[in-house]
Amino acid sequence: PEVQKGLMHLFCKLGDNTIPTLDTLRITDITLGDQTIASLAEALKTNTALEKLTLDDCELDDSRVVVLATALECNSTLSTLWMRYNKFGNGAIALAHTLQISMALTELDLSSHIVMPVAVLDAMAGALQVNTSLQKLRLGAPDGFGAFRKLDEIDALLRDPVRQAA
Repeated sequence: PEVQKGLMHLFCKLGDNTIPTLDTLRITDITLGDQTIASLAEALKTNTALEKLTLDDCELDDSRVVVLATALECNSTLSTLWMRYNKFGNGAIALAHTLQISMALTELDLSSHIVMPVAVLDAMAGALQVNTSLQKLRLGAPDGFGAFRKLDEIDALLRDPVRQAA
C-alpha cells in the first residue's frame, strides 16, 4: 500500500509537469492496482517530459491496459513503451487503436507473454497500415499457425521503405 501511495504521488507530479527532467520511468515487479493505473493514466494525458516508460511484470490485465491506451491517445511525448511480462491479452487491441490515433510511439514492446491472441495481431497489422511512426514492435508468441502469417504481415509492414524513411 505504501508503494502504491508513493507511485500515485509521483504520477500526480508527472501530470502537473513539476518534474520536467524525468524523461524515463521504469516500474518493474510491482503490482499496479486499478487506482494506481488510473493515476498514471491521468498523468500521461498531460505530461510533456516522459519519453520512455517501462511497466514490466506489473500484473497489468486487459482492463488496466485499456485505461493506459486511452490516456496515450492524448500524449504526444512518450516514444517508448515497454509492458513485458504482464497478464493482458485482448486488451492490447486498445493499444493498436491508440496507434491509429497517436503517432508518438516509435517503440512498443509487449513481448514475453505466453500467447499473443490472433485478434491482437490483426489489430496491430491494421494499425501499422495507418501509423508510420512506429519503428519497433515486439509481440508475444503467436497463438496458432494463422498467427504466424499475421506476424509475417506485421514484419513486412515494419520493413516498408516508407516507414523506414519516416
